[in-house]
Amino acid sequence: MTEKPKRPKYCPICGQENGCGRGERQGSCWCTREYFPKGIFEWVPPDQLRKSCICIDCLKRYVRENPADTNTHSLP
Repeated sequence: MTEKPKRPKYCPICGQENGCGRGERQGSCWCTREYFPKGIFEWVPPDQLRKSCICIDCLKRYVRENPADTNTHSLP
């Protein structure tokens, strides 16, 4: 059986550790319980899209700065 590659541990927006636990065990990451406004992905450099997870601090900052953005994307 092949192991899934782990996502880089740094947020593509701020560069801090993202706290991602998706490679550890099913449902262990905080991001699986969150909804991400689609607009937050515009903050991610194009070459980093889908390569590393956005951290909780950047998610909270985006939601605080963009309260009208209710169009969400749930992570699979």
